[in-house]
Amino acid sequence: MSLAALGLGILQNADKGLAGAVGAGGMAGLKQMSKSREDYDTAKLALLGMRQKIDAARSSRETKRTKASRDYYNDLIDDTRARLNNLYSDARSYRTFVEDDMGVKSVLKDVTPPGLKAEITALEQQLKVLNAARRGVSFDASTPIASAAN
Repeated sequence: MSLAALGLGILQNADKGLAGAVGAGGMAGLKQMSKSREDYDTAKLALLGMRQKIDAARSSRETKRTKASRDYYNDLIDDTRARLNNLYSDARSYRTFVEDDMGVKSVLKDVTPPGLKAEITALEQQLKVLNAARRGVSFDASTPIASAAN
């Protein structure tokens, strides 16, 4: 581009005739082309800056969404653990040690109702699923819970 400007500048200095007019026109064209390039670069930088702001806003939104999701799962996990602890405590009341022939309490007798055992088992499975979901493990209905919890 600078070589073209040099050539046209030489022609522009010829004060007479067609060559002078072509040189003056060429210089004006080069100035306009240079100005257009500057405007293009400015617009491109503005567009890149805007794109960067959009990406930062998306990232911030995703971070907030992830934190809210994690808080949601943490609350569910805490509630499930609290319920499980209550059920474990209830189940302990159904366990007693039985004395053997010598009067030594050595055998544990568990008479926990089947419904209570089933509820404990269901909550333990639910806790595994919630922990997996909090970690972001994806699974569907066909995925065994044991593999989702690992």
